[in-house]
Amino acid sequence: MVKECIDNYMSKDETQRYLQSWYQFARQDINDAWGLLERKKPDSLRLHNERIRERNPRTCERVASST
Repeated sequence: MVKECIDNYMSKDETQRYLQSWYQFARQDINDAWGLLERKKPDSLRLHNERIRERNPRTCERVASST
């Protein structure tokens, strides 16, 4: 399901909210799955994050400044 979210250009936070609300997945389980993808396919996720920033730069700037 995480891959489905990535294919739909959802950010990690969007993925967490979606999977928690629709499938009641625990946030930690989602983080674990995302972390596994980051370790196994770092280039793919880097490109994914670049596409998200291109899609919505203001949201990404706001999220980056809040961390």
